[in-house]
Amino acid sequence: MDGILVPTFGAYDLAVTLLFPFVAIRVIAAEKESGGKATSAEFEFRRGNPAYFQVKVLSADGKKLTRYDLDPRTGQVQKTANEVLEKLLTRLTPEDLRRSPTILTHAIALAQEHSGGHARSADIDRKSDHLEYDIETVKLDGSSHKVKISGLDGTVIKDESDK
Repeated sequence: MDGILVPTFGAYDLAVTLLFPFVAIRVIAAEKESGGKATSAEFEFRRGNPAYFQVKVLSADGKKLTRYDLDPRTGQVQKTANEVLEKLLTRLTPEDLRRSPTILTHAIALAQEHSGGHARSADIDRKSDHLEYDIETVKLDGSSHKVKISGLDGTVIKDESDK
């Protein structure tokens, strides 16, 4: 195998790299289905259990937080569950999500473009008067980035690279 680079890649990183782009599509579908806004998306991989994508969506009226567990192969909803809304509201309000010019799916796309990788996880935090998105990306070479995107204008605030 002279001249061929074969990266050493764990199942988790491989699944995240190959499948997370489809989660953005599923986030949009979940938002449309519920009329709400996604607050987080993450790949869940636990040894001995099937992997899944977890997307949390806050309803349009801000009264319900729903967790969607998605099959990583098909993107189909495996399970839905109501989450404790109080945990989210200590960080965010429904009005924060409505006012933000940058939505979670756009922040994911911006972070992937900036880092050259695919999103592994995405989360939203409130910083005084605006939202910030924390997106972790991974590349095929195994390197990862933690990219912070401004909810005000979609600019990259911070990029930390790990090997």
